[in-house]
Amino acid sequence: MEAGHSEWCSTKLTDGLGEIDARCPQTGDFVTYKRQESDGTAHIWKTPLSGGSSIKVSDLIAVTGPISSSDGRHLAFPAVQKDGTVAVVVLSAETRAQEAQVDIPSTLDTDSHTASWTPDGRSIAISDRRSGIPNLWALPVFVKSKPQQLTHFSSGTIWNFQWSPSGNQLAIARGSNDSDVVLLSNAR
Repeated sequence: MEAGHSEWCSTKLTDGLGEIDARCPQTGDFVTYKRQESDGTAHIWKTPLSGGSSIKVSDLIAVTGPISSSDGRHLAFPAVQKDGTVAVVVLSAETRAQEAQVDIPSTLDTDSHTASWTPDGRSIAISDRRSGIPNLWALPVFVKSKPQQLTHFSSGTIWNFQWSPSGNQLAIARGSNDSDVVLLSNAR
């Protein structure tokens, strides 16, 4: 290999059907993902990045894939509860034990399909419409306290967001969803 050039290689880690939403924590040696089962339900699985057997993380039915805390210690994902409601479940990435449950607010911005742990690993940030306009809000996970508004936009839609590895900066993709309706008719 020439100096200054690197060689990329790929390794197949899984072989199941319907495997999506793969995520790797900033630290750690595994990838988590949502996997559809033969009965149509989906669950969260994890696989070592070095290869090896996949492990089912939870028997709860997953609505979306998991998000890993920046330290790799916690996994969060919306899951169907026994009563049929959906809540965010937080599990230990190591032991798979449930550590917390966060109710999903009725004001959740359903146009945004992203969530993230806050840099301090104590809250989950979501796009929420409780102020009338989509803004980022931090939902506390491990302590009982009120959600905190992180942004104060007066218009637009939040499409995606991500903290820098240091947690000092936040990148947000946002704008407006405009569309037109056109009536076509056959004028004979």
